Amino acid sequence: GSMNELSKNFERLLTKVDNYIHSQEIVHDANSSIWDMHHHFLDGLYIREGTLPAGMLVYGKIHRFTHPVFLMYGKVLVATQNGVREHSAPCMIISEGSSPKIVYAIEESKWINVHATDKKTPEDAEEELTFSSFEEQRKCL
Repeated sequence: GSMNELSKNFERLLTKVDNYIHSQEIVHDANSSIWDMHHHFLDGLYIREGTLPAGMLVYGKIHRFTHPVFLMYGKVLVATQNGVREHSAPCMIISEGSSPKIVYAIEESKWINVHATDKKTPEDAEEELTFSSFEEQRKCL
C-alpha cells in the first residue's frame, strides 16, 4: 500500500540524512549547550527539558519505547515514517518507540520528554532508552 511506500521512502531518506550527519564535523549532541538541557530524575522517571532554537533541525536518537513529549511553547514540524505533522504548543505528542524522527523548530520551542527508567544519570538513561544507531535499530525491527 501507499503507507508501506511512504515508510520505504522515509527509510531511504533517513539513511541519507544519517550518512550526511555522520560525515559532518559538527554534530550538536544532546549535551550541547545550545539546547539549554535540564535533566530531572524522579521515582522511575527521567524528564529531559530542552529548548530548540528557531530554525533548528533535530535528528534525534531512536527511542526504544513509546513516550510522551510535551511542547510547552513554540511550534514544530515532526517527520516520521507516518508523514509530517505540525504541532503548536501547548500540546502533548506521543513519540512512537523504534520510530526515527526529524524535528524542525518553526519557532523557538520548549520540548519536554518523559521516560520510564530507574537509571540516575543522563548517560545511563540514554544508553538504556535509545538505539546507538539507525543500523542497530533496524536489526531490532
